[in-house]
Amino acid sequence: MVALSAMFLNSCVNDDDFDVPPLPGANGEEILSLGGSSPVFLTCFQEDFEAYTVGTNTFAGYENVTVAGTSEIWEVNEFNDNNYLLMSSFSSGEDNEVYFVVPVNFDAADAFSFKTQDRFNNGDVLSVFLVTNYTIPANINEATLTDITSSFNIASGTTGSASQPFVESGAYDLTALTGNGFIAFQYSGSDITGVTTNMHIDDIVIVDNDDASCDLDAGSGAGGGGTTGGGGSAAMAQSCDLEDFESFAEFDEVFDAYENVGLAGDRLWRVDEFGGNQYLQASAFNGSPSQDQWFLYNIDFDTADVLSFKTKDGFNNGDPLTVLWSTDHVVGNNVLDATWTDISSSFTLATGTTSGFADVFTDSGEFDLSAISGQGFVAFRYQGGSGGITTTMQVDDITVVDNDDASCDFGGGGGGTAMTCSEDDFESYAEFDTDLAGYQSVATGDAAWTVREFSANKFIQMSAFSTGGAQDSWFIVGVDFDAAQGVSFETKDGFNNGDALTVLYSTDYDEAGDPSTASWTDITSNFTLATGTSSGFADTFTPSGEFDLSGVSGNGYMAFRYQGDVAGVTTTFQLDNLVFTSADGMDCTFDITGSGGGGGGGGGTADSDIIITGVIDGPLSGGTPKAIELYVVADVADLSIYNVSSANNGGGSDGPEFSLSGAASAGDFLYVTTDNAQFNAFFGFDATFVDGPSAGINGDDAIELFKNDVVVDTFGDINVDGNGEAWEYLDGWAYRNNGTGPEGMTFTVTNWSYSGPNALDGETTNAGAATPFPIGTYTP
Repeated sequence: MVALSAMFLNSCVNDDDFDVPPLPGANGEEILSLGGSSPVFLTCFQEDFEAYTVGTNTFAGYENVTVAGTSEIWEVNEFNDNNYLLMSSFSSGEDNEVYFVVPVNFDAADAFSFKTQDRFNNGDVLSVFLVTNYTIPANINEATLTDITSSFNIASGTTGSASQPFVESGAYDLTALTGNGFIAFQYSGSDITGVTTNMHIDDIVIVDNDDASCDLDAGSGAGGGGTTGGGGSAAMAQSCDLEDFESFAEFDEVFDAYENVGLAGDRLWRVDEFGGNQYLQASAFNGSPSQDQWFLYNIDFDTADVLSFKTKDGFNNGDPLTVLWSTDHVVGNNVLDATWTDISSSFTLATGTTSGFADVFTDSGEFDLSAISGQGFVAFRYQGGSGGITTTMQVDDITVVDNDDASCDFGGGGGGTAMTCSEDDFESYAEFDTDLAGYQSVATGDAAWTVREFSANKFIQMSAFSTGGAQDSWFIVGVDFDAAQGVSFETKDGFNNGDALTVLYSTDYDEAGDPSTASWTDITSNFTLATGTSSGFADTFTPSGEFDLSGVSGNGYMAFRYQGDVAGVTTTFQLDNLVFTSADGMDCTFDITGSGGGGGGGGGTADSDIIITGVIDGPLSGGTPKAIELYVVADVADLSIYNVSSANNGGGSDGPEFSLSGAASAGDFLYVTTDNAQFNAFFGFDATFVDGPSAGINGDDAIELFKNDVVVDTFGDINVDGNGEAWEYLDGWAYRNNGTGPEGMTFTVTNWSYSGPNALDGETTNAGAATPFPIGTYTP
């Protein structure tokens, strides 16, 4: 067997280069088949590719086959601790037609679904086929392929590097098929014609409705149809509870403590997951024409005082969610036989996200339950259908509070003994902020606590990795200890090679100078801190537990102190959901002065020895050369502390994408391009660096320059698609005016000169262009 492996350019993993021997084969002839030697014809199965290592392209149970092209084939890739199947024609230099083939027992299997994700999309490359007259390893092109692609919702249109959430395909009904056969995923692309889209496949699910143990979800509830219901057998009326769905498995639809009912359609509410957070989800997309799904949550109205929850919407084309309560429903009975009161208008529900998904969950606000008595239910009812409203709705953090229960401190209502008096989840700050209003950040090294974002969640982060030496960074909160009764927070660690975080409080710090000169009490041991994640990052944040502050009095401060060194402890620490509680819920924290000391200042003129001075979207084939020009203001011994990144289509920052390397001298110009051959053809010399994601700009994309993961210069507005904006450079260029920059996260449109869109159309070299890119002309 010839070993073959794909060579994908992916911003999240390193490229691997393999020598591939030439393999003969005319068009349509099967060139190479990997795996499939031990096929099992499946009836109830989910393939999430987690059992395989990154780079795997041979699967005993599945066939991986190319019929055009010799250098690319489907292989396992990983991002954000999730494995999936990946194929791309990027850099293949040839036409590609590659199949991933899954055996299926159509006599028993009833439904089939999968998920897809695309990046750098410049054409739709994925097709899905049914195959019933094929035997591995015969030539698949000689079999009868029935195209069922149009039956699915497949990811499309993500032209930039930032991955969107995986798209659920919806279910395909297999009940009309018989015998053993195959489902084949075909990737058809070409580096010659320029159709090189990255296509990802995950969670291939096959369901047998007649198998009671087959409780997978093929996009259609539990695989069956009609009215369904599950759970509720261990229902207990709650008066103090927080349901965040983290204790359930992804795709769970049966909950012993809750009742899940489908009155119409082929689906139920189910547990889903994104970015390490689990929640409840309902959607009518690609479902049967009418959906009526109920999730019933039990409440003891005699003692419960407050109800709240969170929602998120996606691809919203109508509001399908209503919230109701009842005291006469009996578990197992038809929910429509009970009396229900609609309280939807009492809440703030997520709405209006017509494309993709909302970035964050929406807090519902609190509903007063004190006027209701007895035991009963709150129902979350989803009504939609594929011919009309198909909005996806997600529900999380269902919270019920009994104000008379001192241990019930979820933060709802009033009158309890431990109410939230201050809470910060850092969502109100911009990513890469280091100067946070109301807090003080003091750093005696060259790095400070910084707002960062991952999977639509913001937090503050500190690391000594790639910094300039020893780091002592303080994040300080002002606290009224006479009012505050307790404090809690959450942490996450990454690449942990030592515990760099301590938590302290002080009542004599004066907000001036070096905080280490004040008297601080170390309370670190009272909390549970994230630790031990030596490779990558922890999957979820670790709750600290609450520390009792009742023994501290007066006005004072709490500090999160990070001590590390680039030569020693470089662990990354992330801090989120900082919560203080008091007896009456009144303010128990106070604002203090902003950043100071060392490198923790933030704001003002950006501290950078490199400036973004030019961007170009060229006129050659494929819109090349695409390039970024950088100017070196002062000598830089180690360029690796600088990163560049493109913010595509107004989608916001992607964070650092490409790290520079080597050293540079004052007065040098550096060039990052996607294609050095095209860069040389247009400008007559080679670029300094070649990187697809960071320089993959299309005339309407912003650029960010990072130093030690902090933005030090920006071109364009990262949150705005530049099409039609004053700074658009489609088939043209933009160039920084002399004596300006760097500007940190601020973009000043008047600090730049512009060719105007299409100024380079038809040009073949910069030297011969009517409006040439003023390359290498910036002066500080």
